[in-house]
Amino acid sequence: MEDDFGETQVLIRLMVDYANMAAKEPVLLNRIEIAMSKEERLLLEELSIRNHYVATLNCLFALSVFREIAELKAIALSSDQTQTNWNDLATYAHLRPRVCQNVSRVCYIFGKAVRESVTAVPPTYLTSNILTILREADYLANKY
Repeated sequence: MEDDFGETQVLIRLMVDYANMAAKEPVLLNRIEIAMSKEERLLLEELSIRNHYVATLNCLFALSVFREIAELKAIALSSDQTQTNWNDLATYAHLRPRVCQNVSRVCYIFGKAVRESVTAVPPTYLTSNILTILREADYLANKY
């Protein structure tokens, strides 16, 4: 499991810094080249030149409806940029399954770039108040 985690961490960092890493040719770059078409690799290179995202891999634990604990891997993208380009983030999320099949979530962390894995995530309970806030956020996100 640890080897898988370390390898996936390197792969996601290769994806967000593809333009620089492609010149250095690290060993895992071959996985990206096999998994993606030439057009997708060019898109990845363009994204990594235009934006400077930091990618970290995080393990999250969730309690299923059957009261079983499930481990989820999530890519957390963050940046020091003031404007968030949601189309670029969606592109990274869309390309992720080709390279990292063992990652089930992609999220964006607002604020300053996070360079280390997030280890402390407070538990979240779906109370009626939280559901109301989520519905309001969903409404606002889909309004425009």
